[in-house]
Amino acid sequence: MSPRYTHHTKYMLYEMPVALPVYKCHPTFSDLFDKVVPLAVHGAMMSYEGRKSEIVNMEIGRLREATQLINSVMASLNLPAAIEDLSG
Repeated sequence: MSPRYTHHTKYMLYEMPVALPVYKCHPTFSDLFDKVVPLAVHGAMMSYEGRKSEIVNMEIGRLREATQLINSVMASLNLPAAIEDLSG
């Protein structure tokens, strides 16, 4: 390691090797703060999930209404019973 002078100070800086912390080398280690997210991100995720479920439920309702409509149209035309009578 060679000393380096900076133009801002009169002190010498030495380059030091960086070592991995010992606790991360253990196979069963799990960092407690690994899954921590900022509060703003958490709020945005909750808002997104709420809006997504609202849209999904609205679309499911529209599909159910369309299914009931097509079932009533088919019943008024006596389908599929009318097709079965012609083929047999």
